[in-house]
Parts: sequence; C-alpha cells; structure tokens
Amino acid sequence: MDSLQLLRKDTEVEIATAAGPTAFEIDELTAGYRERRVLRGISCCIPERRVTAIMGPSGCGKSTLVKALNRTLELMPGGAVTSGHVRFRGADLHGPAVDPRAVRRSLGIIHQQPVPFPMSILENVVFGARFHAICRRAEREAYARLYLEKVGLWTEVKHQLHESASRFSGGQQQRLCLARTLANQPQAVLMDEPCSALDPYATRRIEEHIVELRDEYPVIVVTHNVGQARRISDYVLFMVDGQLIEAGPTAQVFEAPQSQLARDFISGRFG
Repeated sequence: MDSLQLLRKDTEVEIATAAGPTAFEIDELTAGYRERRVLRGISCCIPERRVTAIMGPSGCGKSTLVKALNRTLELMPGGAVTSGHVRFRGADLHGPAVDPRAVRRSLGIIHQQPVPFPMSILENVVFGARFHAICRRAEREAYARLYLEKVGLWTEVKHQLHESASRFSGGQQQRLCLARTLANQPQAVLMDEPCSALDPYATRRIEEHIVELRDEYPVIVVTHNVGQARRISDYVLFMVDGQLIEAGPTAQVFEAPQSQLARDFISGRFG
C-alpha cells in the first residue's frame, strides 16, 4: 500500500482529546502561502502546562502550524490562515479586534537557528521587556539575572554582561534566546526545532529546560527527532502532508499508535 493510500486511510483515525485543562483549541485550521495550501483542516486541543511535541516528516506543515498559532505566519511572504479558528484560553487569536503584536508577545517562539541581537548579553535579555515596558532601565541587571538563571546561563556570563553574545556557542546562544523570550513574560512557549543545530550536550541542556518550563507554561515543540519527542513530551501531534493523522498522550502514541503511518514513522520506516 503506497503512502497516499495510507494517508487516506489514516485520516479516519480518531484524534484523542487532550486530558485536563486546554490551552489551545484548533478548529478546522487551513493555511498556506499564496496558492499553496499547507495545513488542511487541522482540529485538535493542546493541553495546559504540558509539553506537546509536533512531529512528522519534513514538509508536513509542523512549522506552519506553530507560526499560525502565534501569528508569525502572516509575516511570511503570502502566508495566511484561510479558514478555521485558533483559540488560546478561549480567545480567538485571529479575531478582527485582536492585535497580532500582542499575540506574538504572549506566545513566545524559539526558532531553529538562535539569533542573538547585535548588542550586549544584558541588552539581549531585556530588549523585549524594555520595549513592552515590563522592565525599567534601573532594574535591568536584576531582571536579566532572573531569566539568565532560569536558563542556567548566569554563572557562565555574570562577568560578561556588557559584552557581545557573538562569541557564545550555539547552545549558549539558544539559551540566551530562551531567556530573552521568557523575559517578555509570555503565556505560552513555542519552539520550532530548537535543538536541530546543536550538539548532543547542548541538546540535553535545552531538553532539560523544556521539561522545567511546563511547570509554568504550555510548551509546544516542533521536532523531527522521534527520540526527543518521546523524552520530553506529554502529548504528541503527528502530521503528514498538512493533515493531523494522530494525537494523544505520548505513551499512547508511541506504544500503541492507531495509524500505520505513525507506526512506520516511529519505527523509522517512514519520514
């Protein structure tokens, strides 16, 4: 049976509802870039204060889904949600009265490649917080310390706060970007392949922080790494060709997947 036949069959699989309080409700979400449709009627719930992994083969729409959640999709050339709804804690994120800039601040995102700003370590951390008037100038060092400690960077950089972050390793840069995102006081944290450019040691550090973050936030992590999804997540969304094929608690999806495509992906025969 070819993958297209499997996809037709697997779209009939029942999507498990996230247990406990819900952070995001996604209803028949369709989105893409100009004439190219990438997401095809995605419907699911994403739980509060849990780590949700979005996994699937390259090009299946994982990153587009995350960008649609925090409204960075519309910053991409031709990117748009064409139908459906995304609600966060009951609020329609794409409603006509909603300021997309407020959505992007509330739903902080960490990208695949860390992008430290061309300024000091201190100013990197407090940049967004200063812009949004969360942190006053006189409080900068204490505020930066709080979030650098959260990501395990304080002891490494406390004597270099006024130096550039350009000499940081990739793992340190990614933790700095995480500190900057948390300093904006988001309500959820989204991560798009946050470890794909990192070595195993740096990946382990980021994974440890992801697990810790779920005590305070709903966390969504896009990953192509099946082992990583299993290690860090409580809930899994599995996508193929812009469609949600399977969703449920991590143990359930990995130990007893309903769909053949999910079984093949987890076993390494597909993707």
